[in-house]
This record gives sequence, C-alpha cells and structure tokens, in this order.
Amino acid sequence: MTSGIPDLTNISESDLNQDISDMAFMEGYEEWSADAAKAQKGERVCRELINGEKHLVVEILPCIFSTEMKGYVVLIQTIS
Repeated sequence: MTSGIPDLTNISESDLNQDISDMAFMEGYEEWSADAAKAQKGERVCRELINGEKHLVVEILPCIFSTEMKGYVVLIQTIS
C-alpha cells in the first residue's frame, strides 16, 4: 500500500495481507464486491470514481501466484 491510500479509502495499515473482497473498500464504490469477484475469475476491471473532490481511477488486475492461488492487484490512481 502506497502512502496516501488510507486517506482515499477505508483501508488501514491493519488491513495489509487481509482479504479485502468483503470490505467496504471505498465510499461510493458500490460495485466493489462484484468487480473483485470478476478479477478473481481472471477479468481486468477499470473504473473511474468521482466522489466529491476525490477523482480516482481504480484498476483491479487478475494475478495468478500459483496454480492453486489466484488473486488480484488493486491499483488506485488519483486524478487532479
């Protein structure tokens, strides 16, 4: 997690290495659970989120660590 992410999301340092698929990831991102499930199945998801003054691009990229372990990587880019 890069610096600034706790300010943009509901994720805190204690959430590192935890399964975030069931978390309320980000205010205003109602599709989070469905998008995480898509990425878990191998689909790339990209969304633009605008919430008040926050303007973000969120990408969820599928990632296969081994034949038994599939997951995803979440990239958040702020737009100013």
